[in-house]
Order: sequence, then C-alpha cells, then structure tokens
Amino acid sequence: MVNWRYGLAQAQPKQLSTGGLTGGMAGRGHKEMPRMNADIPSHASMVPRPDCAALPIGAAHRRSRRVLVLLIAIVALSGADLAATIAHQPIGMIESNPLAQYIIETTQSTSALAAFKMATVLVCVGLLYKLRCCRQGEVAAWTAVVILIALTVWWGVASDHLTRTEAVSQHMLEQAASQTEANRIVALPTP
Repeated sequence: MVNWRYGLAQAQPKQLSTGGLTGGMAGRGHKEMPRMNADIPSHASMVPRPDCAALPIGAAHRRSRRVLVLLIAIVALSGADLAATIAHQPIGMIESNPLAQYIIETTQSTSALAAFKMATVLVCVGLLYKLRCCRQGEVAAWTAVVILIALTVWWGVASDHLTRTEAVSQHMLEQAASQTEANRIVALPTP
C-alpha cells in the first residue's frame, strides 16, 4: 500500500492467528483481530518526501511554477534591498541585520556586504527550490516575499524621509550662511 501523503510504500496490516488473542473463535463465525498499531508507520517512514511524487501531476506542476515565480521575486527584492543598503550607507544609515553590520564595520567594504547578502539569498533560494513541491516550501516562499515587500516599502518611506531631511538641512544651512554673511556686513565698522 502506498501512503500518498509521505510517498512511501507501507506493508498491509497483519492479522493475528486464530490461536492468538481471538481464543480460537475465528472458526465459529468471528473475525480475526488485527494486530495492534499495524497501521501506524514506523518513525523512519514518517519523513515527508520533498519531491513532487506525492502530488497529482497537475497540482505538483502548478505549485512548482508558483514557487519558482516567488523565488525570482525573492532574488529581485533582495537585490533591491542590497542596492538600497549600499546607496544609503554613506549618509549614515545603519544596517539592522547584526551580521551584516559586523561585516560593514570590520571590512569597510560594500563588496563584502554584497557577497554576504548574495550567499544568504542563495542558501534561502536553494532550500526553497528543493522544497518547491511541498506545501511548507510554498508557504515559506510566500512568507519571504511578504517580508521582502514590507522591507522594500520601509526602504521607500525611509528614503523619502531622508530626502526631505536633507532638503530641510540644506535650506537651513543656506539660511544660516546668509544670516552669517548679513551679520558680518552689519558688523563692519564705518570709516
């Protein structure tokens, strides 16, 4: 018998002999009792298979395609996050990922940061690709995309705030410079 949930073959439940627990009553119109716990698979056979063999053909292909599209979105959104991180690093933006912040502080290199972020994305995408036919793999891919979309929206809000702050700061510096120039002109002694 094949358990379609786990995709593994399992033995049929075994019956006890008529001389066992049935007390020899099988010959008198009583059915034999099945072996207890015969339908519970062993621990080794309960490991789910992450391939598409356990799903009907159409469902497996549809889920696999959905996850592949999500993986492309993960790579694109992660690239946008990396670009925003590198672009905002010179103006004092602090990386919220402690490992990435450590790499930035110790190496002072954007290429080391890029290599770290690409490696983490590669591991994530590789694992999700391996689990692309499982429900858990699809849920994890959707979760990653939602988190990355939220991060992209946050970057947009932060970037807009920084742009406005820079414009206000520039305006205040110009006003202060013009005030200083005006004060210096007024303070000059007359001959």
